[in-house]
Amino acid sequence: MCCCDGDESMKKKHTGLIIAATSIFMTALVILNLFVFNSCMSKAKKYAAENMLAILQTIRINLQSRKYDEGRVAKAQTEVIFTAIENSNKETFKALFSQKALADCGDADEQIDDFMERFGGKITSWKYSGMSASGDVEYGEYKQSEIWAMTEFEYDGNAYVMFFHTFPIDINNPENVGIYNIFITSRLIYNEMKDRTRKNIMYPEMAEHPIIWIYEG
Repeated sequence: MCCCDGDESMKKKHTGLIIAATSIFMTALVILNLFVFNSCMSKAKKYAAENMLAILQTIRINLQSRKYDEGRVAKAQTEVIFTAIENSNKETFKALFSQKALADCGDADEQIDDFMERFGGKITSWKYSGMSASGDVEYGEYKQSEIWAMTEFEYDGNAYVMFFHTFPIDINNPENVGIYNIFITSRLIYNEMKDRTRKNIMYPEMAEHPIIWIYEG
């Protein structure tokens, strides 16, 4: 009986990993359809889209083979976020958010429209700055993975900071898989907040703002 229960538990865990991997891969397919097959797109943008697809496919394979790396996931999601912004692609951008984030936000489409109107195609440079992560690991396998990633970028001649909060894996709650929210503020304001820890910058305030929160001070 114990062996059967153990086998069933392992099957459930493996199924959960595949669900998470499939969610990420479906995002890649959205990008592929919207970017790569766009005949009007420049060769440079098509190359960027194909590169993103390759990165996300690598993540999918890593998840399925249990070789999970939070840092690689954070960097890959950062690339997808900023490529979507650079191309003002609302559909791809929206596809990155979890089902829970979209359900918790009463005006997700309006937020994304306003965000793209302000930043879409107007970010001149960006640099991934790092991440922190926590997870629930059982018998060497992730049941849940939670990541906070930071990126610095230039917009309209000013420096900004972006944090995003994502759940790449959540076996028991697959609706959580994806980005829950994005927090943006100016580098100046962020420097003034440096005496607070990264988590305190994001919580409790950020937890109350699913999808996008632009903090102006």
